[in-house]
Amino acid sequence: MSRRLVLGLVSFTIATTSVSYLISSPLRSEEATSIDADKLPVESEAFKPHRPLSHQSTSDLITSYLVYTMCSIPALVNQGPALIDWCTNTKLPFVWDVTEWIVRKTFFHQFVGGDTAEDCLPLASSLSREGLGTMFNYSVEVSHNEAKEDSSKRKPEDGKEALSSRSSAIHRPIVDELLHCIDVAAHFTNLPRTHGAKDESEMTMLANRPDRSGSTFLAIKLSGILHDCSVLERASAAIVPREWFSSPPSPLPPLSINGHGPCGGLAIPVAALTQKDVVALKQLWEALREMAIRARKHGNVRLVIDAEYSWYQPAIDAMYEAIAAEFNKAGKIADGDASSPVTGPLIYNTYQAYLRRTPSHLAASLERARLNGYTLGVKLVRGAYVDIENESWSKKIVETPPVPKGTERWAQLVNSEAWGSPVWPSKQLTDQCFDGCAIRLVDEIYKEMSNPSNSGQHPRLAVVFASHNMQSALRISRRMLNLGLAHAPPPSIPTGGDGSGIKPTPELVNLQVGEGVRGRIFFAQLYGMASVVTCRLQAAFDPDSGGEGPHMILKYLPYGPLKLVLPYLIRRAVENGSIMGGGASKEKKLLTDEMLSRLKFN
Repeated sequence: MSRRLVLGLVSFTIATTSVSYLISSPLRSEEATSIDADKLPVESEAFKPHRPLSHQSTSDLITSYLVYTMCSIPALVNQGPALIDWCTNTKLPFVWDVTEWIVRKTFFHQFVGGDTAEDCLPLASSLSREGLGTMFNYSVEVSHNEAKEDSSKRKPEDGKEALSSRSSAIHRPIVDELLHCIDVAAHFTNLPRTHGAKDESEMTMLANRPDRSGSTFLAIKLSGILHDCSVLERASAAIVPREWFSSPPSPLPPLSINGHGPCGGLAIPVAALTQKDVVALKQLWEALREMAIRARKHGNVRLVIDAEYSWYQPAIDAMYEAIAAEFNKAGKIADGDASSPVTGPLIYNTYQAYLRRTPSHLAASLERARLNGYTLGVKLVRGAYVDIENESWSKKIVETPPVPKGTERWAQLVNSEAWGSPVWPSKQLTDQCFDGCAIRLVDEIYKEMSNPSNSGQHPRLAVVFASHNMQSALRISRRMLNLGLAHAPPPSIPTGGDGSGIKPTPELVNLQVGEGVRGRIFFAQLYGMASVVTCRLQAAFDPDSGGEGPHMILKYLPYGPLKLVLPYLIRRAVENGSIMGGGASKEKKLLTDEMLSRLKFN
């Protein structure tokens, strides 16, 4: 069986256990009770923030409405990428010029911060004044087709002679740009909180708000740094047999993964790789450390390693654990560090809930971080590669699942058309996996904060819940409220406007963030998307509560030259088509309400 088959076999066999097990371990308080992910109550979405888009210009509202209208047309979404690809490569005069102008005025303007990191600063400053942090992303990524081409061109016997054909295995200009972005992000974070205030009243409001520095991140996609990203696939295939995901870990967190002792750290077995691959991985590792050192030097920028295809991910996870063990060291807060805006992890890793391996992988990560004494940084996402993963794995011949034959679970897997894929066979299971992981992570943070022995310690866990799902956002907020990580405001608030009346406070609105929670829990959405979810979360948490600490809500802000970010824009249109199609109507409704309000019709 090929290495990729071994990787897939081990990855998807986590289906032998329910996603709900991840949150079933008891906590140290009667308030934190066990919950099944598929039994979480449906939260009310009735509350609507008042004019959440009032800060946007009319021209931006019109542009957004046009973009979301185009995203609502399936034929345009499906054929758009091929049309753009043709316009990019055609030799006909003026075709690309016209295409560039149209794309810049619409999709680029809607979803991208600018051509350079400096171009993003006015937007990042505007987001900060609205109570939103920024996650910069130099939007360079490898497409699935490019990855297959790189892999097919490489010969297995390539060795020392191949090393001389290229001086470096990494795109050094991309690494330099990421280092530059760290510098720009650090400069932005050092600006006064009143930077960019439009008038005296806004300046006064911002000056009286607690410091919210430490809200700036940089997302890094490792495959985009390598000339040949297929090295990540070969390294992953060498790793996976050393970590046993096929056996459901119980009790949780697991005492071991392979049944032969404590959870050891992941490692890439270099002896199983060619010299060329070893050199490439070493250069990638050195580039990653260079960025971590730069971020640590500034002290106010966090790094996030983005998720990749499932056949790349184990190698990326191994690199994360090694870099986290060095740069996310936990322990007592040293003198002078207590007021630092970044007291949690410097580096985060991304976990994709649409993968069957995620529950056990996350549980193992929590245990390894504890055993090895570093803070775990988690960015939890649903995942953006479902269609590509299923298409790729549908062409593989996969053996019978390694669960006891004749059991009910074995019969379910054998009869499932999608069991051979490492992703869950339904969106419902993906949603349950995300919510189950999310609740478990909130509970872990609560357990840590409620333990007196952890007083004066750096956080052992911090999480970015990156989701466009309203139910997930509200369920996480509800769990925070139930555990006391956030507190309900006074029982009544002014109606606003003339302040002449009092009405009951809606649930999950204006929650008071508990001390020490900021910097441990974040929410994130893509820039230009999910404004309904972002605005609802802004209304959920009082921006003046919680003491010093970062903004709790982030916007993922891509940047780069237009031709470079086209793969990102195409991926948003194609791979997130269902999200865009379903969310476009809500976004258009929000835009319509704001325009009617400006015309005094609403």
